Amino acid sequence: MSIGLASRGPRNLDNAEEDPNRGMKNLNISESQAPKASSKVNPPIEYVTNNGYTLVRLSELHQSSVASDNKCHFMVQQPSGGEEREVSVDFDESVIALVQSQRHTPLSERSDFWLMLAEQHLATYLWKNNRLPAGELLVVSQLSGHDLALAASWRD
Repeated sequence: MSIGLASRGPRNLDNAEEDPNRGMKNLNISESQAPKASSKVNPPIEYVTNNGYTLVRLSELHQSSVASDNKCHFMVQQPSGGEEREVSVDFDESVIALVQSQRHTPLSERSDFWLMLAEQHLATYLWKNNRLPAGELLVVSQLSGHDLALAASWRD
């Protein structure tokens, strides 16, 4: 591997070779000296409601948990470090049809739109009701004008 370094006058660089075509020095670095790509995995994004509920997309915790247009999954922690529960958000078929009718080209069932919309509806529910939905399931059966406008202009 070689890295080009701008030459600013005489320097004593071990393993350096002059590149006559570019006026730069090429520094040869062995693979063991090359910087390694970070093996750190980014932590999942936590969404915290005004009343203290913490939501995490389950698809960010487990690759096997995939969100779709009819079901999205979240890990919800109750306020003040309380109990964690898995909560699902389902979209009623009429809501899916309404969203698709707002668009020139249909959204994929795996579009990030569904996950974002589910997250937004779950956060609003938790904030307004200050409790988990019954049976850890929230069914979205109505959309706001804002939701529909967002659906019409959404791009993945």
